[in-house]
Amino acid sequence: MNFFRCISRQLNKHQVEAEQNNSILYFLNTLHLFTKSDTNYTVAHIIFSILSTLAGPVLTTNQHPQFTRVLLRLPILVLWSWLHTLAFCCANQRHPSSVMEDKINKPYRPIPAGRITSQQTQQLLIATMPILYMLSYFFGGLEQTMLVYMLSWVYNDMGGGNSNGIIRNILVALGWSNTSLGAFRVGCGFPKYDVNQTMYPWIIMIILVMVTTSHVQDLRDMTGDRSKDRKTLPLFMGEDLCRSLLVAGIMFWSIMVPMFWFGMHKGMLGYILPLAGGVYVSWRIMTKKTSKQDCATYKFWSLWLMSFYVLPIFARFL
Repeated sequence: MNFFRCISRQLNKHQVEAEQNNSILYFLNTLHLFTKSDTNYTVAHIIFSILSTLAGPVLTTNQHPQFTRVLLRLPILVLWSWLHTLAFCCANQRHPSSVMEDKINKPYRPIPAGRITSQQTQQLLIATMPILYMLSYFFGGLEQTMLVYMLSWVYNDMGGGNSNGIIRNILVALGWSNTSLGAFRVGCGFPKYDVNQTMYPWIIMIILVMVTTSHVQDLRDMTGDRSKDRKTLPLFMGEDLCRSLLVAGIMFWSIMVPMFWFGMHKGMLGYILPLAGGVYVSWRIMTKKTSKQDCATYKFWSLWLMSFYVLPIFARFL
């Protein structure tokens, strides 16, 4: 075992040395490591945008969306979504307390790994802001970008992320949903097309889902959160109670969200995917309790959340 660990360290050392000889590659990999553990955020925003756009008149002012036009917007959509994830990660990971936590939970991140300093991360964050505002001004989502930056400031610099677990969930839900909404406006063809009035109650529904279930992500980081004295819900109410309430919330929304679109008597097909995903995630929450397993459960929770994004398309054709 020690032999393989030694080989792994040598390989990593050679990889870093090779990257350092190529400053561009080193910089790009540093950016990737900032967002590595939050890739699901970026993917979720992109999927939400594409599926909501294809829902056409259900959620947008575009009566006949074309898949080819959606694909043409994909590069700018990916860039917009990833830059928002990068900006939040830089804002979150630059603080000394976050660096201390990452040394325990995520030592591969750029600051604890020694690839970049907190001051340089601050400069990187400042550099991303005009780029994001420019992209949002021309391609859509400017209001959402402004709101997300404000929420990021409250979460990271005003201590919102370390305070009461409910406040933390609300900030996460608002940040996630507004970034998804902004990504949707980019993907649907702003300024020619934009969201319609149905989108706003739909976004509120997603916010409610996240407020009551997003602390599933805190199960994987309890050791680091405890060292930072962060009052997440698993630490505040106890792990067992938290897991039980998560299961109750997930199963509740697995029924209520499809009901939002289909009611009780039509579109029963739309209930299958959320319910199946909800049952599986609930089973994992109650039976898979190591940190590594909780990391995987969080990814499955993200997939369960994304299963709701298909429902507007079902509603369009059913």
